[in-house]
Amino acid sequence: MTMLRAVLLSVLLVSVTQASFYDLLEEKLGQLVEDIVEDLVNGTRKCEDGTYSETGNPPCRNCPTGSYCDQIGCTACTPCPAGTEAREEGANQCRNCKTGYYQDQEGKANCIACPSGMISNHTKSTSCWECPAGEFSALDQGSSYCFGCDPGTFNDKPGQATEESCIDCPIGHYQASVGMTSCDPCPKGRFGNETSLKECFNCTMGEYEDDVGQTSCLKCPAGQYTNTEGSHVCMECPAGSYSDAEGSSQCTECPAGYHQKLGGQTKCEPCEAGTFQDGTGKTMCYACAQGTSQSRSGQATCPMCQPGTSQYNSGQTECISCGPGTFQSKAGQLYCLDCSGGKFSTGEQNTGCEKCAADC
Repeated sequence: MTMLRAVLLSVLLVSVTQASFYDLLEEKLGQLVEDIVEDLVNGTRKCEDGTYSETGNPPCRNCPTGSYCDQIGCTACTPCPAGTEAREEGANQCRNCKTGYYQDQEGKANCIACPSGMISNHTKSTSCWECPAGEFSALDQGSSYCFGCDPGTFNDKPGQATEESCIDCPIGHYQASVGMTSCDPCPKGRFGNETSLKECFNCTMGEYEDDVGQTSCLKCPAGQYTNTEGSHVCMECPAGSYSDAEGSSQCTECPAGYHQKLGGQTKCEPCEAGTFQDGTGKTMCYACAQGTSQSRSGQATCPMCQPGTSQYNSGQTECISCGPGTFQSKAGQLYCLDCSGGKFSTGEQNTGCEKCAADC
């Protein structure tokens, strides 16, 4: 300042001397010019931005932390608004709080880190908010976003700070998505015998589950089956088949000589004597045809009546013997034949007749 005033004074003094003023007035005029220069200099200089004084002119002081002045000639500094900070003295602007930080008051030097379990995901925040249920904060403090609990886990409380706050799904339950507040029960036809499942297991063939949230499947009872995975019901064995054990994935056809007219059965019924069934998986038996018979149950065929016998009726258990005076030489016949004139037969199951003797 002293040097500037001296230079200006010298310039003005030279001008005054060149203007032919009296040398006698030089001393007084110099003092006057010096006073004018000082007033001029002090009157036009302002405090720089970031500083202030009561008059806005030098001498100036730095704005304290937490405040700023963004123009020259400030007579006071402005407190930083909420959501901002000024960490150093002499600030000409306040800085926005960065993500993960906040400031809810004016005139503060520092933003505050969001506590654990809370976040701020944008700048200039005046508050933090809790991580929602199903999530947790990424850092112990100063987090700008929340992490979702992994599949197989859940979190039902907001404001959680660590991954350990996520709880494993209990047995019988699962969770396939990220950031969930609960686990879902295993649906019908599925089960969960482990914790923290992302999906439940299908019931295997021969098993079923008709309720939700189960830890195991049930075996199909005898007489029923299921041939698909993930079944919630078992089906009855159809008529003509059976299942004699639990946990069947298929039914067995009734063999030849047997039948079953009802569904859901554990065994097949043998064809009665006088009937037969030569196919498998059948619901009924057939009567033995004329000329045949069957004396045993559970048979696939009816044998023809042998020579010396016959059977006119169907569904019979035995053939009729050709008695005295009758015969039958062929198999599978409906009738026994009478011996012709001059011939005879005695006993049973005659296959032919004999000629009478002369005295017959």
